[in-house]
Amino acid sequence: MATLPKAYALFETTLQDTITSSANAMTLITGTDKDGSALSGTIGFIIDEGSASEEFVLGSVTGTAVTSMTRGISVADGTTEVAGLKKAHRKGASIKITNHPLLIRLYRVINGDDAFPDNAQTLGDGSSLASSAAPTADADICNKKYADDLAIAGAPNATTTVKGISEIATDAELAAGTGTGGTGASTVATGSSFNETAAAGKVPVGDSGGKIGADWGGSASTLATLDGSSLVVENPANATATPTASKIPISDATGKIGDGWLGLTAAGDLMYSDGTDVQPLGIGTANQLLQTNSGATAPEWTTQAIIETVASDVLQQSADTERSEVGSTYVKVKEIRVKLGGTLRVKFDLKDDRSVGASPSYGRIYIDGVAVGTEQTVASTTYQTFSEDITNLTGEYYLIQLYIHGNGASGSTALTENFQLYYDVEPVSDTTVVTD
Repeated sequence: MATLPKAYALFETTLQDTITSSANAMTLITGTDKDGSALSGTIGFIIDEGSASEEFVLGSVTGTAVTSMTRGISVADGTTEVAGLKKAHRKGASIKITNHPLLIRLYRVINGDDAFPDNAQTLGDGSSLASSAAPTADADICNKKYADDLAIAGAPNATTTVKGISEIATDAELAAGTGTGGTGASTVATGSSFNETAAAGKVPVGDSGGKIGADWGGSASTLATLDGSSLVVENPANATATPTASKIPISDATGKIGDGWLGLTAAGDLMYSDGTDVQPLGIGTANQLLQTNSGATAPEWTTQAIIETVASDVLQQSADTERSEVGSTYVKVKEIRVKLGGTLRVKFDLKDDRSVGASPSYGRIYIDGVAVGTEQTVASTTYQTFSEDITNLTGEYYLIQLYIHGNGASGSTALTENFQLYYDVEPVSDTTVVTD
C-alpha cells in the first residue's frame, strides 16, 4: 500500500492554470497552511467540489507545486484510479485539501482489508501476520513463526563469560572430557551426571556424611577416610633443603630456601627469565653496569670507560644575553646546570656603564650559591673578558652561577654577557700500579 496522505485542516485555494484530465501536475495559487508553513508531502485534494467536474486527486506537494498526481481517485477505496472520474479543470477552479482518501485507507487497514502502508510486515487478517514476515527495520513487527525460529537460532553458545545455549553432556562425553557437543555448543553436566555411588561416566558427590565413598577408589583399603583433623601430605622423602632434581624444596635450618634452587651460587648473583626458564646471572666486577645485550634477549654486565672533563677552550655551553645590576650587593644573573667530573673553564664579559675608576662594578663565579671564583672588577664602559678554571668537580649535578653588582656610591651599573663553559670530555684509563 502507498504512503498515507497527510491531513491539513481548512486549506482552500484555486488552480493557477487549466489542467487536462490526463495531466499529472498542477500549480496552486497558495502553498501554505493556516499556520504559515509550506505544504509538503503526499496530500489529497478535491477539485471543483459540488460541480459536474468534481474530482479527488493525490499528489506530491512542495509549496504550490503538485507533481506525480494520481487522478480520479475511487470514492470507495481511496486508492484506485477511475477513468470516468478524471476531469479537466479551468484556471481558478476551487481546490481544497480533503480527508478522503486518508479516511478510506485507514478504515480498510483497521478493518483488515489492506496492509499497513510502507512496511514489509503485512497482516494476513486483523489479528495475525503473514507467515513469510521477515522484519528488517527497528520498527518492523514479526509474527509468531519468526519469533519461534529466532528464539534458538539467534542465541550464542554459552562460554565462561557469555550466557547462551549449551548441550547436555552424555556419560561418555563426561568421561572423555568433551567440551563441545555435536551441536557445536558447550557441554554441561546435569543432575543425572552426578552420583554418590561409583558408576562409569558419573561425577562423584559426597554422601550424607560429606565424604566420597570408598568404592570410588576401587577398594576401601586404597582410599582413606578423611575428617576435619586429617592431613594430606606429600611423602617426606620427596622434600629436601638441598637442590635435587624432581624433589620438593623446603627451608633449611635457617628457615630459608637455598639459592641453589634458583641456580644462584655467589653473593650478588641475579636471576632472569629466558622466556622459558629462570636463568642465573653471576655478579659482575667492580664498577660494571648492567645493560641489555646486543640481541635484546637478556641482561649482561658491561665495563664503562671512566669519563672526566678537562678545562679547555672548546665551548660547550653559553648564556650570552646581556644582564645588568645597579645595586651594591651581589645578585645572581646567570646560571647553567651541569653534571660533570674534573675541571672546566668559565668565561664571562663584564663592564661598567660609566668610567669611574675609583668606583668599579663587580662580578664573581659561584657554585650552588657559594662563591668559588675570584672577585673581578671593571671600571670601563668597554667589555672585559674574565676566565677562571673550576676544579675538583666529582660528577654530581652543579649550578654554575654568575653574580654581579654595581657601585652604590657612584650610582654605576654593572653589565655582563657571554657567560660560557669550556671543557673537553676525555676517557680516563683506570690503571694503577699496586706492586712494583
